[in-house]
Amino acid sequence: MLRLRLLGAPSLADDARELYLPSQKAQALLFYLAAESERSFSRGQIIALLWEDSSEREGRNSLSTALTRLRQALPLFPLRTEGDTLAWQATPDVWVDLHGFQATAQPAQAGAAARRTDQLEMAAGLYRGTFLDGFSVRDSATYDEWLRLERERWQQRWLNLIDQLIEAYAQSGSWDRALVHARNAMNADPLQERFHRALMRLHYQAGDRAAALAQFRICRDVLDRELGVEPDPETTALYQAIADGTLERAGRQLRLRYQLKHNPRQRAPAERHHNAAPDIGLAQLRSKVVEHPGQRHIQRHARDLTCYFLEFSQLSSFVKSGLMNGLQWLVVIRLLLPSTVSVDKFVGYSVKKR
Repeated sequence: MLRLRLLGAPSLADDARELYLPSQKAQALLFYLAAESERSFSRGQIIALLWEDSSEREGRNSLSTALTRLRQALPLFPLRTEGDTLAWQATPDVWVDLHGFQATAQPAQAGAAARRTDQLEMAAGLYRGTFLDGFSVRDSATYDEWLRLERERWQQRWLNLIDQLIEAYAQSGSWDRALVHARNAMNADPLQERFHRALMRLHYQAGDRAAALAQFRICRDVLDRELGVEPDPETTALYQAIADGTLERAGRQLRLRYQLKHNPRQRAPAERHHNAAPDIGLAQLRSKVVEHPGQRHIQRHARDLTCYFLEFSQLSSFVKSGLMNGLQWLVVIRLLLPSTVSVDKFVGYSVKKR
């Protein structure tokens, strides 16, 4: 299979080795048609792009030479030449990272939302850097202008995709992964305030208020140094909300999941005090409810799990009081195990359905 990578430094390879094209204009022609794969061009358009200072006759000879060199250097010829027209020839034996990026970044089909983050990660992984990084064509201002526009366009496509990844990870409480992508995006384009704001929100949601406030100062300094402007009102308002503590935090379950993952020592006090198993969790409580239907066992296991989350639970003082009756324990169990069938029969109480 022929593999052409244009995101980052250009590379061309087949299954066995890297391929080398000795002609710069032949490379430029191949890269251009691969990037503009949905269009076809007349020979005159290609000549004006790559041999703009040549006469028509000289340009046609130069184009014919470039096409011959491509045929000789490549194991298969991925271009379509029909009369006066040139175009990219898409086949299963040719893979281009640009095309893979576009296909993978497309919205997931109905019923496949769970795979969306994986799709975005795959597309992001194809972006190795600036489009055709380090490549240029001598004596062709038109091609160089096309390169400049394409580099901006592909970087924005990548940044927009990273924006989606940040949002996807933030919604699931995976703030560490969201932070990695937000930092990469900000480093690529530090003048885009949306990524400074993303970092501010993510640091705050992850419990690092100081880092969130520091990120605003970084944003303010960059804008002042590079553009001589102040941050947008939206960025300033976000900073003020974080400073005042009025920014709404993510749901308790998302914060709990993140903090237990990144601060496992928070589990220790409750586990030592209540002799809870180190890995006690909802699945284990559910199995114990089934294995030990007596109310006393259910109360003990529910208490263990609640105290496992003691630092984050509003039930902590009530749980420790020892004054909860069976019906109250049923409410706790239903909160912890909303999907368990017929919990009522294990406790001996019933709750009338409205």
